[in-house]
Amino acid sequence: MENLYEIILRMNKSGLSGMVATVVERRGSTPAVVGAKMLILSSGKPSGTVGGGALEDRVIRDARTFMRKGESGLKKYDLGKGGVENAEKLEMLCGGEVTVFFEYIGAPARVLIFGCGHVGSALVYHLGALGFDVTLIDEREDMLAEAAAGGPVNPVPVRSYKDMEGDLAVPDGSVVVVTTHTHEHDYEVLHFLCTSPARPAYIGVVASKRKAAALLARLADEKRDADLSSVYMPVGLDIGGRSPHEIALSIISEIQGVRYGKSGLPHLGKVKT
Repeated sequence: MENLYEIILRMNKSGLSGMVATVVERRGSTPAVVGAKMLILSSGKPSGTVGGGALEDRVIRDARTFMRKGESGLKKYDLGKGGVENAEKLEMLCGGEVTVFFEYIGAPARVLIFGCGHVGSALVYHLGALGFDVTLIDEREDMLAEAAAGGPVNPVPVRSYKDMEGDLAVPDGSVVVVTTHTHEHDYEVLHFLCTSPARPAYIGVVASKRKAAALLARLADEKRDADLSSVYMPVGLDIGGRSPHEIALSIISEIQGVRYGKSGLPHLGKVKT
């Protein structure tokens, strides 16, 4: 059987989430042993075993419940006649009890940065330290290679911001920051994102209020049904500072606030839909 830790490493690199169920305590006669592990992925068959039978079936179902919530936790199972406090009773003949620890292993958040200029490079620097899976995209291959040296990042050159269909996949639920070197390129990327089948959780565009209004007006003229529900423009939280690294920190703060569902934050420009 393949080592579970090797599967977890591959899962993490593929951007998948999963749950490790570990038997941490047993009493009486049970099919489980302390330390037995099972890996349940967000998709696909489980790997490993915690004892089989009704216990294992229930652990798999409970693991998927924990996974949907993105939570870890303990759960106790009564494999006998009942009476075990705070335990779920299973119809088994063993007569013992088992406690399982469910450990949620979330996929690293994926961030796509369009533009490898000063702000893009500062974002790469800070996001890498936070463990994000970062992709940096630009038309200028020489500058892209230089910016990618500033942190753990996947550099992706594109032939043209205006025609990226087929060249670039934007994962659903990903985070996107648009900070190219011209207003026209910012519009081309925004148009691509808002009219593609992809559903990013966050699209932040570096812009002044005047530029933001102009981009939105143009988008409304050309594509009235564009999905703007995830667009933040001007991007970032209003925490002050104008240097590239200060702007990057305001953007990352906003990303974190959106990811964790924080309300009442001083956003510079959430687009109203």
